Amino acid sequence: MLEKYVQSDPSRTALLFVAPETKDEDRYSYEELLRRTSQFANALHKLGVGRGDRVARLLPRCFEN
Repeated sequence: MLEKYVQSDPSRTALLFVAPETKDEDRYSYEELLRRTSQFANALHKLGVGRGDRVARLLPRCFEN
């Protein structure tokens, strides 16, 4: 699904994160979001996670981590 948006408008904002305390904004384009999700998927694959496996991830409050 992300690939479709990357092809049509890669620089369009896909994700907007607003820090609650400072109201600072971080915007991520579809191209950047696809790159990051692909990195995460590849890391899981290297750990032996396959299609249909369930994975849980604890997310920090900071989006950058």
